[in-house]
Amino acid sequence: MELFCISVDLLLNWQKYIFFKYCKLSMPLDRQNQPVRHLFTLAFFISVCIYAGLLLIPQHVYSYQEERVILNWGELQERIQNLNPLKRSTNEERSIHRLIYGDPLYYYNPYDVQINNGIIERESLFPNLNRWILVIKSNIFFHDGSRLRSDDIKFSIELYKEYVSRNNLSYNLQLDKIKEIMIQGDSAFEIELSEQVENFRLMLADIPVLSQEYYQGETYEQTIENLANKRPFGYGPFMISNFIPGNRIVLVSHFNYFGGAPEFEQINILLYSSSDQIKSDFITGDLDFIQINSVNDKKEVSRADTTFRIVQVPTQYMKMYTITLNSSDPILSAENVRKLVNKLYNKNRYPLSSPQYDVRSKAFGPLPETSWAFFEDLNKQNWNPVAARRDLDRLGWKVSDSDGILGRNERKFIMELIYPERDIYIEELARHIRLSLGEIGVSVSVTPLPDTINEMRIKQNDFQISLDSFVYYPMDVLRTFYDFFNLNNAEIKRNRFGGYDAEAVRQLRRASRVPNQTNAKAIFHRLQDLYKDAFTTNVLSYQHHRIFAINSRIVTNFMRDNRLLPIALWIPFINP
Repeated sequence: MELFCISVDLLLNWQKYIFFKYCKLSMPLDRQNQPVRHLFTLAFFISVCIYAGLLLIPQHVYSYQEERVILNWGELQERIQNLNPLKRSTNEERSIHRLIYGDPLYYYNPYDVQINNGIIERESLFPNLNRWILVIKSNIFFHDGSRLRSDDIKFSIELYKEYVSRNNLSYNLQLDKIKEIMIQGDSAFEIELSEQVENFRLMLADIPVLSQEYYQGETYEQTIENLANKRPFGYGPFMISNFIPGNRIVLVSHFNYFGGAPEFEQINILLYSSSDQIKSDFITGDLDFIQINSVNDKKEVSRADTTFRIVQVPTQYMKMYTITLNSSDPILSAENVRKLVNKLYNKNRYPLSSPQYDVRSKAFGPLPETSWAFFEDLNKQNWNPVAARRDLDRLGWKVSDSDGILGRNERKFIMELIYPERDIYIEELARHIRLSLGEIGVSVSVTPLPDTINEMRIKQNDFQISLDSFVYYPMDVLRTFYDFFNLNNAEIKRNRFGGYDAEAVRQLRRASRVPNQTNAKAIFHRLQDLYKDAFTTNVLSYQHHRIFAINSRIVTNFMRDNRLLPIALWIPFINP
């Protein structure tokens, strides 16, 4: 609006000048001044036309930037249940966490597969390799105006360690090597390690930093409870103004954000019960930014308006799907039967049709092929239905009637596959697995379960086949290995590994320091053998992407402080 007023004022002054000159030249002039008079006459009429055009154009066009300070963002309500940054969260929740809580000390960048500085300005290492001094960036203020200090870092790391330990969550085992955190000033702190770590930055990556003062005087239990009940509080580019679970989240810009003023003054995150409603509101213009959940939705949005752009953004994590066989089940108690079943998973058959995934590799062991620790000559359980059927026949499993199901000693080869409901794409994978086993005469029923019931049945050995997934950093072998065993064996807990597993972890730590040495290969062969004994098979390893639709007339640089790329670097998504 201000630009509009300035432009009109300049044109009016110019018009007065031209009009004055025109009037003077309209007086009797000699023939030599005729061209000058014609020139000023033309300029006068041009100025009149421009002025008239400005008056006819709607005012809202020029107040566009002023009016479009609000971003309307649509998400499924089931994907946003809490704003506690310590909990195992969905990708949608993590995006909102970063807007509120801001950058951590370091963060994993999925574009270049590097650990980058977050709020750490610089770090220095003592000669003995066990003491680090870190300096945080200056002028970082929490939403209440208080300054971020080193005490907040110490409080946050210790809170995070205790939380993941008590809740048995995904955890970087190298954090156990932190011997002491010492405050050296408001902006500097020192970390003393009990021994050298493989990647110091990775050890501290993505730990949320919270205000110690905000939770001062509370017990651990009170702090955890208040993380869910208090208004979320951080130093990110946006502050939470309103949160109605299942309805909406309203964010307003943090006026004192150290990274500069955010692009939007307010973000309305509207929560929907169905993706069809989200898509409809986006096409009609009620939403500016949405996540695409199916290829058909992507096509429909693309056809609706050429100004709608589809982009894909990789998440920080990759995802691994695993199948675990219960060796205490009567059918699966024989080791040779379990090995034969593992040969029946057709990994070449398991695509996920959703645009949320991009196939990166098929995983055959506890470590995905994208890991530096993967070696091509590791033993693989390749799909071989002919050999498996022949060997099952030798073991007495034969088709004896018209139903086509294998049987032995009046027992049918019928199994139930359970999986958690939290991953909507896992259902498609379960269907493919059921078909693969069915072709060989193994009947499988699939049962989706809530997380709590799924975990309870595994702990009570009340299952035959379990299908699940976990996320991991491609470069973090330690965390991947821990998550793998934590997921697939209910008896393996942090700080309470079995004998074989504890030895494998020790070997893994040694190998992680020398990833290019020959002894690493021998160590990971040992891990492969341990993995094979666990009778768990990795089915797929995926790089997870999030696919967004944006209104490019409105969104020009969406959430640059959310570490999503500016629009110039967005990767267009192309249908397969």
